[in-house]
Amino acid sequence: MLSLTTGIANLAVSVIQSFWLISYIQSYMGMAAYSYISVVIGLVNLTQVLTVAFTAVSSRYISVAMHEGNYEKACSLFNSIFFTLLSASILFIIIGFIADINIEKIMNIEPEYVNQVQVLFALITASLIINIITTPFASGVFYRNKIYISNLLGIVIYLARISSSLLLYQMYEPQLWYAYLGSLIAEVCILVFYICKYRSWLPSVYISIRQYDFNVVKEILHTGIWVSISKCGSLMLSNISMYLSNLLFPAILVGLYASASQFPSTVFMLTSTLVTCFTPLIYMLYAKSEMEDLRVLIRSASKTIGCVTAVLSGGIIVFGCDFLTLWLNQELHDYALLVTLMVVYLPVTYICEVYNQILIAYGETKWPAITLLATGIVNVLSILVLTNILHLGIYAIPISLMIARLPRTLIYFPMHIARLTKIRMRYLFSDMSTTLIAMAFAVLAGCIVKQIIAPIDWALLIGDAAIVAIITIPIIYILGFSREEKTMVLRIRESN
Repeated sequence: MLSLTTGIANLAVSVIQSFWLISYIQSYMGMAAYSYISVVIGLVNLTQVLTVAFTAVSSRYISVAMHEGNYEKACSLFNSIFFTLLSASILFIIIGFIADINIEKIMNIEPEYVNQVQVLFALITASLIINIITTPFASGVFYRNKIYISNLLGIVIYLARISSSLLLYQMYEPQLWYAYLGSLIAEVCILVFYICKYRSWLPSVYISIRQYDFNVVKEILHTGIWVSISKCGSLMLSNISMYLSNLLFPAILVGLYASASQFPSTVFMLTSTLVTCFTPLIYMLYAKSEMEDLRVLIRSASKTIGCVTAVLSGGIIVFGCDFLTLWLNQELHDYALLVTLMVVYLPVTYICEVYNQILIAYGETKWPAITLLATGIVNVLSILVLTNILHLGIYAIPISLMIARLPRTLIYFPMHIARLTKIRMRYLFSDMSTTLIAMAFAVLAGCIVKQIIAPIDWALLIGDAAIVAIITIPIIYILGFSREEKTMVLRIRESN
């Protein structure tokens, strides 16, 4: 329960700081200037494809080895991952330096912002390197099921970002990078904390270059290379989309899209928080070969994530433009279609985040990676076609994402999960249908509430959203979940 509570708190603080920070920065520097922050973050994150083979699976490998009692292997895994990531960090420093001094050749920047963007790029690159090095030390949190610690530390980073912004924007001339100086300082402190604590969580693990084993590296790469390919596809769905918008559209329109992108980002963060609560139990049931319980867990996790994100997405469809108008202090109701296109397909798509964890547990990473890479390629090609040939403008980005993602969600994942787990495909599609019904119900409830109580200010908007959530979530839980699935949800709540 503690992990779930802190996870929700982490999500809440993350959402609040994201929306507040965007509004705060734009109040000082304008919407166009803010667009550079989103593009730089996207560019820096592209380098993750080089290390995600290790960062994405390190906790899984170390945790499984510890659960199996193979402490020597766990130590070897830890050191092999740590020294590999340390070496990669040196490479990132070189790549980051070259990219930073040539930033004007990489993206469109107004001359007065070049120096600020260069400092921002350096800070975000440094943060990436710190987070990479932190990865093996944080695996003990996962093994001990102390996810609440990482949730609380995440909150510290968000608060540091807010604090540095409040302090520096008041004291000095506004700069794009103030918020990320604070988060970098916090991340360095968190790395030190993990280094001090990891031995108490992983008592058999210690740092030693002698424990480095290239065969272990090859074993991780055998699985992780597909994770890297998967990450490449994922980046083509997110970061490349933002980068292309910088090249194709005016900066102020990119700033608007980046602002509205906080809606799907919030849905994804909620999904990630929920998946984190399910993941330790997924790995434990798989390691103990408790397949019947694992099948129940898959369906209950899918429905939980699907229905919760459906209610959130439905609320965004109904109230999203009201929120944007109040938030950015501009009349933005004309962008209702854009907001709808950005979130309408997400609940069904994000069910697949549960399926991804199942595939990782089974060691099945090849075809998920290939299909995700294909999805990313389709997305990029669709954006180019829809903008240059059909001239759909900024609407081309969310439409392309939908076109690219849905075939993988509706065809590949059900077939693969059904084959591995022996769950009938009709049950998987039934879970997706429950999610769509939940979103339709949330939209209907939202429209009725909005007609009765017009969200003309923040208090009324928050009240409307709360009423919709209170009405929809209990009804969906009562009618949409079987008794076994409700029991599994309670088990997960107790384990967290």
